[in-house]
Amino acid sequence: MMSVRNGNKTVKNCLRLFWLLRKMLKDQWLSREQIETAQNSKLQKLVNHAYNKVPYYHRLFNKAGIRPEEIKTIKDLPKIPITSKDDLRELPPHEVTSRDVVLSNCQIRTTSGSTGIPLTIFWDDYAFSVFHVMVVRFHNMLNYKIIDRILCIGPTTYPVGLIFQRIGVCRVRILSPFLGAKEHIKVINSYRPDVLVCYPSIIKGVYNFAKNSKTKICVPRLIITPGEFLDQSTCDNAVEILGSMPYQFYGSWEMGRIGSECKYRDGIHLN
Repeated sequence: MMSVRNGNKTVKNCLRLFWLLRKMLKDQWLSREQIETAQNSKLQKLVNHAYNKVPYYHRLFNKAGIRPEEIKTIKDLPKIPITSKDDLRELPPHEVTSRDVVLSNCQIRTTSGSTGIPLTIFWDDYAFSVFHVMVVRFHNMLNYKIIDRILCIGPTTYPVGLIFQRIGVCRVRILSPFLGAKEHIKVINSYRPDVLVCYPSIIKGVYNFAKNSKTKICVPRLIITPGEFLDQSTCDNAVEILGSMPYQFYGSWEMGRIGSECKYRDGIHLN
């Protein structure tokens, strides 16, 4: 039985998600001037938060002889000394996180380590809400429908096991990228996803196996590729074997969903 505390937390998280989604869908139509104003306002709040709440950044600012109020726009950012990932790795978590955050309540993620040693990231409930809403907005740009079935092949933060998914809303199935192309095709054909989310390398593997074995594949309405560079050859493979060209989105554990394509394929829209 769900406790009252957990029930209240679930309601709070749902309300936050709806509020953030409403705001993000509205904010995407702001003018350039309005966006710059919002960016500078958020920057000032972030700098003040870092200085007042995070020990490492408090020391960094004092050592550099700068005050938070000096950072008013993005043009002022060069005044702040650069912090590398190595600098952050060498410090204990309580030195580089806010004093207000209870780390035991956070979800822990690590970067892929593709540029070196992985970096540990702590995400609280609010951060995950922003992350999920960015994904929803991206799907909205592609005319995603809430009754669509999503198949994710690879690491993902798509939620599963939610109550409303049991009645056919926002259904998601997660599949390991290490199962191999034969198993991937088997699940694609049995699950018949409307939306396929996978790495470009998965498309390559599926394409090669299907061509060599003359296996037919159920065609999803949308294909989304995160995580890796999407080259023209892989796009051509997807069109030939899966019936449509993939859409790209780009992100990182440090920043969440950074940018994505829309249905018009006119470039990456930054969040």
